[in-house]
Amino acid sequence: MEAYAGTSQPNVRQLAHSLLAWADPERDTRIAREAVTRMRASGKAVFCVWSGQRLRDDYDIDHCFPFAAWPCGDAWNLMPASRQINNEKSNRLVTQGALERASEYITNWWEGAFLAGSDDAKNRFYLEAGQTLPLLIERPAPADIIDAMKVHRIRLAKDQGLRPWEPRPTTGPGAPIAAGFQQA
Repeated sequence: MEAYAGTSQPNVRQLAHSLLAWADPERDTRIAREAVTRMRASGKAVFCVWSGQRLRDDYDIDHCFPFAAWPCGDAWNLMPASRQINNEKSNRLVTQGALERASEYITNWWEGAFLAGSDDAKNRFYLEAGQTLPLLIERPAPADIIDAMKVHRIRLAKDQGLRPWEPRPTTGPGAPIAAGFQQA
């Protein structure tokens, strides 16, 4: 057995360093961008979750909870947004009211992007939500995930002291009413 193992012992210091090394989280929105591409290819419109406006080619993927404060690239945290609104929001934390008003757009986004597709995408979505949000049930409905986001939002606001963000009402012909997200 000794001949097989040789005489070399593991370098414990090097092993400990590699196991304890901090890995910077990667800011990756590919899963959401690919979902936008799939939805558009199948003829579905994609809307800004914060304003309700239909998105054209010029859009961003927003981290609902700012990546700078809470580096989470899970599917449930990635939202399509207009570039202007995403820039306004920046690293601020969406208010409870804005999250509630956007909940229908968010759940519609999740349904079209992750839940109506393959079992793999759906399973990944629920696995990630279950691992990072305070969910109390095994197979939550989208409304349960929104509720868990509201709880987590309160925790982030308290622990991180993030500045709040509330979308400005959208006006103009064909623009949805921001307070109710109704199409004109």
